[in-house]
Amino acid sequence: MLKVVDSAVPVACWSCSIAHNDSTLFCPHCSKIQPPSGADFFTVFGLTPRLNVDLRSLETEFHRLSRRLHPDRFARAEQNEKEWSLADTALLNDAYRTLKDPITRTEYLLKLHGAEIGEEYSGKDRRAGEMGASRVPADLLEEVFDLNMQLEEMRMEHKMGEEDPSLKQSLINAKTKFEGIRDAV
Repeated sequence: MLKVVDSAVPVACWSCSIAHNDSTLFCPHCSKIQPPSGADFFTVFGLTPRLNVDLRSLETEFHRLSRRLHPDRFARAEQNEKEWSLADTALLNDAYRTLKDPITRTEYLLKLHGAEIGEEYSGKDRRAGEMGASRVPADLLEEVFDLNMQLEEMRMEHKMGEEDPSLKQSLINAKTKFEGIRDAV
């Protein structure tokens, strides 16, 4: 009988048969490595998908998971665990590289929501009538970056014990403009 440990879609651990979240790298009950789940990059680090992430926490978690997943730790393990270690390490590295950079993180987040950006999606390489991912308008992407910068500026002022009412109003206006552009898309 399966016992659910997490609230997400339960998957049975290959070692202890206790159900857990299908996107976890290790079983929360027996701590055995799990097969690669195909989880999104945010889930790998236990983060909520959003534009802003705490880079210090991301780096700390990356190093912690890197040590646990390192293939040398599985040198005497079963063959499947060795293979999973390599696959999960590759996933972890890809996730970290993507999420630590604000531009690639934004692109990835947009991709998660069904929008692709970049030259390969600009339409010049598409054949007529071919269906592809939706293209994000440049003005929407510009607003995302602007909002991100204003949020960061507001956070820094808050950390220093300062508050700028004009910055707060500017952020509210930018958010409204962003939502209008997003809704139009």
